[in-house]
Amino acid sequence: MCEARHEPINILLVEDSVSIRNVLRNVLRPNDDIKVIAEVSDRFSALKRIEEGFQGVVVLDINLPELDGIKAIRQIKRTGPELPVVALSFQSDIRYLQESFKAGASGFVLKERANEDLPEAIRKAAKEINFISIDLVP
Repeated sequence: MCEARHEPINILLVEDSVSIRNVLRNVLRPNDDIKVIAEVSDRFSALKRIEEGFQGVVVLDINLPELDGIKAIRQIKRTGPELPVVALSFQSDIRYLQESFKAGASGFVLKERANEDLPEAIRKAAKEINFISIDLVP
């Protein structure tokens, strides 16, 4: 019996730090079912990609310099309401988690747990299942 091949989950990576983008890309590279197809450093570029028809999962640093990530999530969800957003943060404060989900995020991953959590968070977001890094679960 032959297994059906599925298209990989496309990723729009929104992170202002080039070095962190490189780390995240390397975390995702070994996963055949996940493909980073676009990388941008700010919300304006992210919104442009979405307006141009990006389909997939948005992985977003919530500590972007020009606008806080919570507002960026809201703007992304207004522009592409069907797009799942996985928020990334160094902040383990539960308020960031709560505000991210209120804004429309499907997942919240601590950057220090990206190796363990990011691929799973993306897969769950693509299936409309929420994901939270284990360190944040009460």
